[in-house]
Amino acid sequence: NMSFDADQAFDSFQASVEKPKNKISKSIRRYAAIFIGIVGIAVLAGYFLLADHNKTPLSPEAAIILQAGDKTHRISVQNSTRFSNAQGQVWLTQKNDSLVFTENTHLLKPYHYISVPFGQTITLILPDKSVVQLNAGSSLIFENNFNTTSREVTLSGEGYFQIAHDKNKPFKVQTNKTEIVVLGTRFNIQSYKEDKQIVTTLISGSISFSSSSGKELVLQPKEQLIYNKQDQTLEQL
Repeated sequence: NMSFDADQAFDSFQASVEKPKNKISKSIRRYAAIFIGIVGIAVLAGYFLLADHNKTPLSPEAAIILQAGDKTHRISVQNSTRFSNAQGQVWLTQKNDSLVFTENTHLLKPYHYISVPFGQTITLILPDKSVVQLNAGSSLIFENNFNTTSREVTLSGEGYFQIAHDKNKPFKVQTNKTEIVVLGTRFNIQSYKEDKQIVTTLISGSISFSSSSGKELVLQPKEQLIYNKQDQTLEQL
């Protein structure tokens, strides 16, 4: 298998979500450029920055949407506040562009849904202390019983994951055609609905990747997997 500079890939991702641009891409380049130059140094050139489907960003005032239980909240990254239920139990603390979910999250049934507009990003700290950075044009769903008996989320778009280790409750990420199972690791997933590919990049740890067609692969650090939605093929780099 070919390898690439995963640390550089992550640094590029952080730059893409932290620095405002005139146009914010939905990120990861559909076709990763793995080798640059005659020396064949494996790098992920423009992986997070050079997508070919740029979107005109919404204004900075455009709200991030959070649906929790039967209520919908509009989140502005300029704010810092706490969210409580009718009994005064805090289930979410917002610190500007970070949302910290507490153990009381399970009180709001049946699920939590976070949607990020183009032009913005958000960092989520889940009840198990796992961290998810959602990029522009992305969304994440997790049920209210997250971290009670299981840890499962559904991703649309792009997210960078830092998973808290728990050998008894593997962390599962569902997309529209794939599932990734991890114990504790750092990885990135690009799974925008209109893209022809689903791209998974592993920074550290290990993950098990399975598709709806029944194909399975295990990734090791500094490996990348590209799943073609049309012909259901897997390419491991």
